[in-house]
Amino acid sequence: MARSKTPGLMRRNGSIWHYDILVEGIRYRGTTHTADLKTATLFLSQLRLDIARGRLALKDTRRVLLLEEVHQEFLAAKTASASPLYITSATAHWRVWIAPRMGKIPVDKIDAALVDLLRNALLEAGRSPVFTNNVLISLRTLLNFAVKRGRLRKAIKVELLRVQRKPRPTVPASRVHEFLTAIDNATKNPHVRVMVRVMLGLHHPLRHERSEHLGDYPGSLQPTMPRQGRRALSLAEG
Repeated sequence: MARSKTPGLMRRNGSIWHYDILVEGIRYRGTTHTADLKTATLFLSQLRLDIARGRLALKDTRRVLLLEEVHQEFLAAKTASASPLYITSATAHWRVWIAPRMGKIPVDKIDAALVDLLRNALLEAGRSPVFTNNVLISLRTLLNFAVKRGRLRKAIKVELLRVQRKPRPTVPASRVHEFLTAIDNATKNPHVRVMVRVMLGLHHPLRHERSEHLGDYPGSLQPTMPRQGRRALSLAEG
């Protein structure tokens, strides 16, 4: 196979120049019907211009993959780099929920109606909105992966359910003394007792403080806050 200095032009066991180009994720292949390189180059330039202007709709020569084939490509690409827990979860979502309903469907035929059917099946089976969204996210990840691999021009928007956040528990001002007494009775560490009072004074949210929130060195405690802003607050000994 001979290639020219012009990207996308080649000769296949003959004198005629053929083109093989990729435009917006779609591959186009064909013949220029000429053995003259200059003419073939002009042909290819005009072809690119026509495609860009939308005047030419060439047939996409790629075979559209089934969603199950996209899933296989996804596992082959991600298993080595993703965490085992993520792969196990994504595979379970696929095997139980997605594959039986969409596995044999071409990836470009998956539409909003199929997504609605999947969402409804999860809810009718008694799955929580959070779990339902996790399955939908697994589907969305596959569709986005297909786009990145050039298997799909554009992925449909997978709508997630709205999940109402649980209200943060609060301690009424009238029961602060009772709260502090319960803290004192629950721990023998005097540093924890002091730190809880410091956090209350700073209006820091106290949410499910557990033993793992204790700092890495004696006399410290890590309050609940976003990971990027988490810090250990030290207590003076003595």
